[in-house]
Amino acid sequence: MYILKFIANFVKKNIEFTFFLLVLVICFVFSVFIHPQETEITPKPVEPEIYITDCDTQVVYAGRFDEKPVVKRGKSKYLLNGVPRYRTWLTIDEWRGRHCKTSKQRKAFRKWKHHQIDSFIEYMSFAAVVESKVFPDIPPELIVAQSILESNFGKSRLASDANNFFGHKYNGSNKHLFVVAADDSPYDRFTKYRSLWFSLRGHSTLLMRRYRKRIKGEPNLTKWLYALCGGITVEQSKRWRARGNSVYATSCMTEVCYSQKLRSIINIYSLTERCSKFTKLGSV
Repeated sequence: MYILKFIANFVKKNIEFTFFLLVLVICFVFSVFIHPQETEITPKPVEPEIYITDCDTQVVYAGRFDEKPVVKRGKSKYLLNGVPRYRTWLTIDEWRGRHCKTSKQRKAFRKWKHHQIDSFIEYMSFAAVVESKVFPDIPPELIVAQSILESNFGKSRLASDANNFFGHKYNGSNKHLFVVAADDSPYDRFTKYRSLWFSLRGHSTLLMRRYRKRIKGEPNLTKWLYALCGGITVEQSKRWRARGNSVYATSCMTEVCYSQKLRSIINIYSLTERCSKFTKLGSV
């Protein structure tokens, strides 16, 4: 009772302060419970896939439609880190880790995958710099980017079983010189190479023979990207193709142009810097 009388007297003597306090409480209640402010949540970083463009969900490399081969019952298909036990290539679902059963296996697979990506880029950067000494008009970062895009960091079936790292198709009839993989059709034939070196040299020769002549003046990376697809966008590539010209890949005319994918890969993985590192250190 005494407390109530004290509060009543305080309110009478401090009407303005009491009114201000009441308004403040009402505003607080309204802001918190009735109209909560939207807070901006920082998204977790997503591990980049091969193509690194938000609107691109299509994979490019030949064999991307490959399915897992049948394994006899009683035998585990995968090692503890999620890597296939009986083969050296992965399907696109396996590359994305969808086959991992536990969080521990997913973590181990992610670690293996990061190591595979880094090792492949390091090796191909060195090989491309060496190749650029023979063909100085070709930027080494372009070679590395194409090998990434066309072989899924060396883990496509085509790269593993045929040493074909650049998606080169076969036009002959010798059944021992090609492998079949689904690409533009379910039964496309792709060249079998004796080693990565032969695949790389065949690719450099193709670039110089077919696409170098499209470049006017001193060649650079941007001019090469235009030469491969007749442009840097899908619209430019379609107009180029409509005039009867050829493009390096049919994906030049899909949602995201092949040239744009290459440029994204070069930027994301700092391929220009990684290639120049070998020359600066005198490794080549």
